[in-house]
Amino acid sequence: MLVDYARQIELWPPGKEPEKIAVAVSGGADSLFLLHLLHDLKKKGSLRSELLVYHLNHRLRATADRDLQLVIDAARSLDLPLYLRETDVLRLARRLRTSVETAGRQVRYRQLQRLAPVAATGHNADDFVESLLLHLCRGAGPAGLGGMKRFSCVDGLWLWRPLLTFTAVEIRQACQAARIDYAEDESNASLDYKRNRIRQTIMPALKAEGLNPARLAGQFLQAHAETGEDALVQPISTATYVCVDRLLLPGRLVLARAFAVLSVPPPSRAFFLEFSRQWARGRLYMENQELILWASPQSPLWLIRKDAPILRPPGIGPISEGRWPVAYNGQSRTYRLDPGYRVDVFSPGMRFETGRSLKNFWHICQFPRPLRSILPLIVSEQGLVNRACTEFIKEFRLISHSTSSEYSHNPSHRVP
Repeated sequence: MLVDYARQIELWPPGKEPEKIAVAVSGGADSLFLLHLLHDLKKKGSLRSELLVYHLNHRLRATADRDLQLVIDAARSLDLPLYLRETDVLRLARRLRTSVETAGRQVRYRQLQRLAPVAATGHNADDFVESLLLHLCRGAGPAGLGGMKRFSCVDGLWLWRPLLTFTAVEIRQACQAARIDYAEDESNASLDYKRNRIRQTIMPALKAEGLNPARLAGQFLQAHAETGEDALVQPISTATYVCVDRLLLPGRLVLARAFAVLSVPPPSRAFFLEFSRQWARGRLYMENQELILWASPQSPLWLIRKDAPILRPPGIGPISEGRWPVAYNGQSRTYRLDPGYRVDVFSPGMRFETGRSLKNFWHICQFPRPLRSILPLIVSEQGLVNRACTEFIKEFRLISHSTSSEYSHNPSHRVP
């Protein structure tokens, strides 16, 4: 029975499958069905990731122990590691002045992130449509009405929702056929929650008018894939650094798009808050595991991958008859220099032949700080800089309005 459903699951793209996946299991039909389905895929070799089971007791219902026992029994029967957590979510929600749902979600994501890079959740097609209606009621714009993604990243945790094209009815029928025991959450019948009111009143009316949640969710997911909005099926970008115009910032969506272009996970909320703080101050320098971000008060924002060729020292030589071959930032150039001149990189105290300090030059030209010690320079026998070879960085040439000969081409030190 599970085989028929397993064929409909969209797995992780080749080369991107995580080492571990934490399956968030509440004890309800959706999450227990998901757990058995992924375990079946794992047994058949279609899924190579290590699976582990996560359960959070929110301390909201008297029947929580029943849910816990179902999860324990399932993990034991499938021989999977189990991680149990307990949090007074109601108390936390009051302290944070937020809803119980939001507080619970924050706790779950934070705990899941400590267990694995990816969490699999049991959101189904009905959940997909309900979320659309909730966002619509809250006045969301086009971005908020895009619907759930099959793959998404929240504060560094990847979320995988394999069941978005299965309806709640289909999942319960599959559980019964596969003899998977599950619990019914009695709080779903309460109309105290907006989602439940949508589920109990609006969704039946829409289905009576012909709404097919699975078909609608499938259309959205197909559109995400075709437009490149699905985080794991976007075309692979070869960019290793980008410049973002100041006028577009400090928007979080713009920053997330820049991260996507560089093929790194979107910025976490904490990262963006620190980014906004530094941006308001005027000068910005930040790092995470993948990127360096830099901006001065008038410059664009530079985002540079730490493995970018632009951060590697230039290769210089061998020299022959005054010709100095230089390889930097994926480019090769040969400089014909006058006797006594050489190609070098920055060292403290360097000045131009005009007397201007190199530090002052960097400041006036808004040259990105992470590159200052790496950019090739043409230097005299006395250690004075004739000019900086900014032609290796086309973005800087395009955005700089200066005409200083200290970085423009010098006729006597030309590239043949």
